[in-house]
Amino acid sequence: MTTYYHSASVLLRPGSVIEPGNYGRMLGTYRNDNGPNGWKLATEFALDARRAREFSALPSRLSCCFAYLDVASALATRDRLGGLANILYEVELADDDASSHIGDFDLISRCYIPRPDLAFLQTIEDVGTMYWGGKPGGTRELLTNSGLRVVRQVNWGTPSGSAA
Repeated sequence: MTTYYHSASVLLRPGSVIEPGNYGRMLGTYRNDNGPNGWKLATEFALDARRAREFSALPSRLSCCFAYLDVASALATRDRLGGLANILYEVELADDDASSHIGDFDLISRCYIPRPDLAFLQTIEDVGTMYWGGKPGGTRELLTNSGLRVVRQVNWGTPSGSAA
């Protein structure tokens, strides 16, 4: 069975299943006093609108699970995820038949930073085309409508993924 890597803020036991949709649920809790999250929320909704128009068979970022293909990719994104996603797990798909997509994490994370020199909607359209329809060229992330079953917790500091 193929395994992936998922970062989370909660302690989970092997066999636990991380259900899809937590990221979208968390976006729905954002308030105006949470800092620059309005930009992130607008980005995600615009990207999902792009997906729904032209790539509707692919899982929505708002209702899926996320995982990395390897520990090195998880390590590459650790600082950009913030301190909350501080526990790394090796996981497997709970449903091998669920729709999945591999996107470029680096494309998405660049959209979260306001750029006054770029038109927001055009930028999102361009990124959406590359993210949903292109071949990922940066840090690859798996989006899946499957839950993720925890295999084990791993140590962030070891690219080999040895047990914590």
